[in-house]
Amino acid sequence: PNSSLGDCSSCFICVAMAPWLRALAVSFGGLSGVAARLGGARRAAAACPATSAGQRLGSVQAEEIDECSGLAASRKNPGLYWLNNDSGEGPRLFAIDELGRHRGTLSVQGAGVEAIDWEDVAVGPGPDTTSSYLYIADTGDNHKTRPTIQIYRGIEPSILEDRDPHADIPLPVQRFDVSYPDGPHDCEAMFLDPGTGRIYVITKAFGVAQVLWVYLDDPAPLSFTKVSEIAVDLVTGADISPDGSLIAVRSYGDVLMWPRPKGTTVEENLVGNGCVAQKADEQQGEAISFGIRGDHYLTVSEGIKQPVWSFALEGSFYASMLDAATARTATTNGTTANSQIAR
Repeated sequence: PNSSLGDCSSCFICVAMAPWLRALAVSFGGLSGVAARLGGARRAAAACPATSAGQRLGSVQAEEIDECSGLAASRKNPGLYWLNNDSGEGPRLFAIDELGRHRGTLSVQGAGVEAIDWEDVAVGPGPDTTSSYLYIADTGDNHKTRPTIQIYRGIEPSILEDRDPHADIPLPVQRFDVSYPDGPHDCEAMFLDPGTGRIYVITKAFGVAQVLWVYLDDPAPLSFTKVSEIAVDLVTGADISPDGSLIAVRSYGDVLMWPRPKGTTVEENLVGNGCVAQKADEQQGEAISFGIRGDHYLTVSEGIKQPVWSFALEGSFYASMLDAATARTATTNGTTANSQIAR
C-alpha cells in the first residue's frame, strides 16, 4: 500500500513485476501510467491487414537461456534460430529449434571480443558471397556512457543433428567499433538489409527512436549515419524479412510492421508509425525474428523456459502491406505535387 508504484495493491505484486516494469512504474506514477505510455504507439497506428493469431510451439528448454534478447533465423541450418542472452552472459550464442529445444552453443572468439551488453543478433550476407554470416550487436548502454559500441561478424557454422548441444562450437569473429554522430545511445535492435549489406540499428528511448546505418567494410573509424525516426517507445528488437520487403520492430508494448517495396530503401519506408501486428502476452518481450522463408515470425521473452510464439504470415499479408505502401507513396507524391502547384 505504501509502494511508490501507486496502483500496486501489495508488495508481492511489486516484486513479481519484471525489473523494467518496476522502474517504469516508478517513473510514470504506477502501472496505469505505464500502460498509457506504452500503449501510445498502438493508439496511433492502425492494425496490420490479415494478421494471424499466434501459436505457442513450445518453450525454450535450456536453462542457460534466461535473458533472451536477440533472435535470428539460421540460413545454414534451416529450422534453427540463433539467440543471445542479455548482459552478463559472456560471449556465447545458442541455437534452438521452433519447439524451443536446445540444439547448439557457440563460443564467440577473436581479438577484442567482449560481451558488455549484447542485445540483438542477425544473419545475412558478408564479404564471402558463398557464406552466410552471424552479426552480434553489443549495443546496450543504459547509462549512455559508451563512446563506441561493438558489432561482431563471423561465418555462420553448421550444427550437426547428433551433436551435444552443450559442447561449444568455436565462432571466430571480427570486431567493429562504431560511434554515433551525436553521442551515446541505448540500443537493443539491429538488422541487416540483405540487398545492400547495410547494418541498421534503432535506438531505445521514449517518444521517438532514431534509425541509423553503417557499412562495416567502410574504412575505420566507423560512424553510424542517421536516416529516419519512428514513433515507437522503447524499441527492444527488430528484423527484416529474407527478401527485404517487410520490417518488424518490437517494443515492450507492441509488434509493429513496415512494408518496404522493391526498389526503395529501408529509410524511405521505416518512418513514422508502422501498423500493429499480433503479439503474445510475454513476461518481457524483446526478441523477434522472421522465419527463413518469411512465412512467419517468432517472438521469445526474457526469462527461464519462456514460450516460443509463432505468427503465420500468408502471401496476402505481404500483398496487402505492399498495396498500402504504394497507396501511401501515391498520396505523398500527390500532396507534394499539389503543394508545388499552389506555390
